[in-house]
Amino acid sequence: MAHLQTTFKPIPCSTHIVDQGASRVAYRVGGLSFGMFAQDGLQLKLDPILYDFSVFPGQCDVNIAVSLVVGLQPPVDSPLFHSGGLWSLYKDNGGYRLNFQRSFPGEGPYKSAWFDREFKSGILQLSRDFFSTSWPVYPLEYPLDEF
Repeated sequence: MAHLQTTFKPIPCSTHIVDQGASRVAYRVGGLSFGMFAQDGLQLKLDPILYDFSVFPGQCDVNIAVSLVVGLQPPVDSPLFHSGGLWSLYKDNGGYRLNFQRSFPGEGPYKSAWFDREFKSGILQLSRDFFSTSWPVYPLEYPLDEF
């Protein structure tokens, strides 16, 4: 009887494919899937706590386009809600905008997320002043990951 042995390239246990960065990542929690796809050469990763929930990044329940932009500006309208901390909620262009800004005078937002009314489709913009293409980022970092 012939003996067949297949050799696989070993993968270190401490390395997860999402650590290396990808243009698309997705995860499913509580029956809802969240997919993110990067633009502008940006590489994405998941927060390590989400590794066990990662799924194939196809069509998801919530789909978010992520890009780097220059000069994010806060909306001119008054917010619907201000958290008293890093974020504020605005009504914007038939949907909702979440702006994330530190309280330093003269500093613009570091992140801005627009979602349609059903929160099924979104556009997440990261300021080039705070983010880079040099390393993968988890774009839904706190406090955005709590919405």
